[in-house]
Amino acid sequence: MSQFIRLASLLMVLLIITTCEAIDDFPPVHIKVTNQLSNGMVMNIHCYSKDYDIGSQAVPKFGGYAFYFQPILGSITVTCNIEWGGNSHSFDIYSYYRDRNICNTDCQWKVSEEGPCRWSGLISTYECVPWK
Repeated sequence: MSQFIRLASLLMVLLIITTCEAIDDFPPVHIKVTNQLSNGMVMNIHCYSKDYDIGSQAVPKFGGYAFYFQPILGSITVTCNIEWGGNSHSFDIYSYYRDRNICNTDCQWKVSEEGPCRWSGLISTYECVPWK
């Protein structure tokens, strides 16, 4: 076997090992959304990514909707559509580049008429993001 083929084979093995280790660097992310709408309104929520439909649920006042997902090589965005009382809005509930250092693997959200707010452990308070 020529030296070039040996070197190419070694590089392929190293690439496979590195890729497998990189996948382990992205642990599952837990998302929880709490309904903080006024007047006891039910919040209908539907979440999805580019590749997966995570699902829908009707969430009562102060109730929650939770799910897990596994980021693939880090880059992922999960969007949720939320409807209540004739209103319809959407927002990115998880964006790897935005959230990886804020909530890491446990993202807690509350939704009110004013918009969605994420708990930030970095500053120990909720940070609100605009509707899309």
